[in-house]
Amino acid sequence: MAVEISSHGFYQALPEHLRGIIDMMTRHFLPETWPVRFLALISMLEEMTEQVEQADRLDIVNNWLAIVSGLLERLPRDMTSPECLTLMRHCVLEPFRQSATRHSRDVSQQDELLRSKYPQWVAVEELLEEYEALAAQKLRLTRH
Repeated sequence: MAVEISSHGFYQALPEHLRGIIDMMTRHFLPETWPVRFLALISMLEEMTEQVEQADRLDIVNNWLAIVSGLLERLPRDMTSPECLTLMRHCVLEPFRQSATRHSRDVSQQDELLRSKYPQWVAVEELLEEYEALAAQKLRLTRH
């Protein structure tokens, strides 16, 4: 197993309430595998978004991405796990995204594997695409 451990200071920059969530989840997730972590995280996002209005869903996705990125920074990353690599590709930390890209042989095949293994991943992908599109739109608007 190829394991990567590094810190970029992202966790320390987060608000205290998010650090508390990450601390609790880190203790819970440390003995688990990346498939278990992945399923728990995508289930968490599904539950969170089901409980809010459509307009607030992107804020939920933003917080979820911060939690995922904080967890990736604090837990050993398995560079052979498609679940870990996929979370890394979607996290907010560019070095993790680059590392995941280097370690992912065939991203489309990896995505198909995850969609078949975790049917709820499709809904999460849609939320992430919606979030990324809105973030890009906001960036274009603030540049003008």
